[in-house]
Amino acid sequence: MTDFCFPFASLIKTYNLSHYFERPGITVFVPVSSSIDVFLTEAAWFGYNTSDRATVESILIYHIGEFFHSIRQTTLSAL
Repeated sequence: MTDFCFPFASLIKTYNLSHYFERPGITVFVPVSSSIDVFLTEAAWFGYNTSDRATVESILIYHIGEFFHSIRQTTLSAL
């Protein structure tokens, strides 16, 4: 993962969360770079402690789930 390509890469590396993104045949999945803005905005708004690994992990997994849910809904509605 390269920090200059994906701002989330730094967060993932800092908290050693890469196991959530590694899949067979795929080196790594990194959320779209615009997701970091949503993450940081919510963290600031709700007062999340972004230096706490468990908090970061929970929020990150939630947003990834939301992202894939929205893709699935879009795909199903296109059928």
